[in-house]
Amino acid sequence: PGAAPADDGLYYAPQAHEAGCLDDLAELTNLNEDSLLSELRIRYARGSIYTFLSDILIAVNPYEPLPLYG
Repeated sequence: PGAAPADDGLYYAPQAHEAGCLDDLAELTNLNEDSLLSELRIRYARGSIYTFLSDILIAVNPYEPLPLYG
């Protein structure tokens, strides 16, 4: 098992979040294919088709008109 992080003032425990509520997936503590796809599915179901991953914009095509641009 790995050692606990040193209490040097540089370690910050990750903040808990509700699934699908992060606009920037780079904030995920454990970013892998499964967590990325899960977050995108949840956001898509809520109508959020745009998601950032650091400076990358991920756009999921909803295949239907959306009232995003007035």
